[in-house]
Amino acid sequence: MFHLDLKRVETAIAAGRLEEAFSLLKSSSARVHRDGQRLVDELIEAFVQRGHEHLSENRLDDAWHDASAAGYFGGRQIKVARLIAQIHELQQSQRRDLGQPAADRARSSPAEAGATGGNVLQVDGLGSLLLLTSETVSIGTVSSSSRHEIAVQTDGLAATIFIQRDESGGDGEDYFVRSASPFALNGKPTQQRLLSDGDTISVGRHGRMKFRRPVAASGSAVLEMTAGRLTRRDIRRVVLMADSLLFGESLCHFHLAVGETPVIMQPAVGVSLGSGYSLQRQGGLDPQTLCVGGSVRIGDTRFALSHPSNTGPRF
Repeated sequence: MFHLDLKRVETAIAAGRLEEAFSLLKSSSARVHRDGQRLVDELIEAFVQRGHEHLSENRLDDAWHDASAAGYFGGRQIKVARLIAQIHELQQSQRRDLGQPAADRARSSPAEAGATGGNVLQVDGLGSLLLLTSETVSIGTVSSSSRHEIAVQTDGLAATIFIQRDESGGDGEDYFVRSASPFALNGKPTQQRLLSDGDTISVGRHGRMKFRRPVAASGSAVLEMTAGRLTRRDIRRVVLMADSLLFGESLCHFHLAVGETPVIMQPAVGVSLGSGYSLQRQGGLDPQTLCVGGSVRIGDTRFALSHPSNTGPRF
């Protein structure tokens, strides 16, 4: 018997109402059945096809949205990965044309990374987020004699842990975690692993960080403190900032009530990396530029960007 929910999904897909179909299918338990799986495949194909149409007309934010929706159900299927790779390629091409080559994207060493990252984004309803733009970030303890981008109040860490973003795969960013000494990943000892969404990294005896990559089409990731804390107590989440950060009801890095369309934050063109961002609603609506020391409002939500004090505590 064809489930009523699935019939509504089928009708929505046929009419091109892909977001409605996504919402229905996401909440339907019938999607695990054979007919449900068929509709999942149809919806993935529809999002990928529409994403390519957006891409051909240079609507990058809409293409990101569709690639992320396809990735929610399809993971890293080849057709989804190809769409993501083409979005990345076009985005990097636009940056080169506007004088912001990809080579300038903070390839600094961990010791120097504070110069290109480390700004604090404060968002109404979310609190404070630490933004790090370096491709490699280091995690250590507060008591360590070395400087780390992320310093955790714990002990028992034998060596610095590094997280590195790698774009060489050709289908978007991958994140690797490594250390000179064994550390626990999901409770098991390792020294180097490819990170997946939901992985938990143990930092010493008391620190735990969960790696989140909720938006497949975006290269950015989030580290959430689930045990222990950073030096600055109001910060519980660290953003490994790549190309974009999304705020909204679903398919976003952070859940935030900003209206029907999500807010997309991307590095601003024409300013030094990490010192300014462009914010807009999906579709290019309500564009704003946010620089260090300033704030903007989109709807009822205020976004403020600040630089941590050079004399203040490390993160």
